[in-house]
Amino acid sequence: MKKILIFGGNGFLGSNIGLLASKIGWEVYISDRGNKAIIPNVESRAADITDFETTTSIINEISPNVIVNAAAIADIDFAEKERGLTQKVNVDAAINIALICRTKKIRHIFISSDAVFNGLKDEYTETDITDPVNYYGKTKQEAEKGIMLVNPDSVIIRISLVLGFPLGSGNSFVSEIEIKLKNGNVINAPMDIIRTPVDVHTLANVVMELGQNSLSGIIHIGSTEKINRYDLACKLAIALGYNPELIKPVMSTVDQPSKASRHKNGILKIDKAGAVLRTKMLTLDDTILNATQRIR
Repeated sequence: MKKILIFGGNGFLGSNIGLLASKIGWEVYISDRGNKAIIPNVESRAADITDFETTTSIINEISPNVIVNAAAIADIDFAEKERGLTQKVNVDAAINIALICRTKKIRHIFISSDAVFNGLKDEYTETDITDPVNYYGKTKQEAEKGIMLVNPDSVIIRISLVLGFPLGSGNSFVSEIEIKLKNGNVINAPMDIIRTPVDVHTLANVVMELGQNSLSGIIHIGSTEKINRYDLACKLAIALGYNPELIKPVMSTVDQPSKASRHKNGILKIDKAGAVLRTKMLTLDDTILNATQRIR
């Protein structure tokens, strides 16, 4: 039985990857700040990944075939303010995990972001120059470079926006919309922030496929179509069974002093994924359909 270790395994993406891996017969281990896994029959190791000694010890103990690093400080505004901590988690720990994987010949998958781009182009390929507009994006940029330097066999998955429901805690755009609509709250959704979203089930399948092949380098994962946040929120509301009248179109808040800058066009070209993966990249409608399905 193959073993997979997921750092950030209790988060939105990490837990969905773990659930899928468990269902298809892998021995699943998760490592997170909490000491209890939210997935049934999965072992957990509590750890702060910035503690290199503990991280190394966990990897030595489990000796996995695949490591997925889905752990990150992903709150863009928090990252902007807490740069020291964000550097340690998003860059230093990420490179350390990649280095251990190379030393021990463990398949390594790192989750990155379209935030490495400035959002001024119409779309982005894997080979486009990175130029982040906020500190979170800068840490992902630095992590990508460091990982490929110490472990060129790594796979770096860039994503634009992940849709779906978390198994426990975790940041989820779909859950946030559902809760607000259920409570009758108005949702302000920007029309000038454009993404190529992927549903969490498709992304988990991609991760597991990449865990079993020899592809290396950067790959973009997303839907076959782009959409702005306002239209996406409306489509999600309808799919969840709500009237989208509470969703109001606004322009982005990039000029607010309390907010970190956001890249506007997070439009990832997925031609490479379509060419090298068995997992199919979905249309926008199918992505939304998948994203609004409950745990399966």
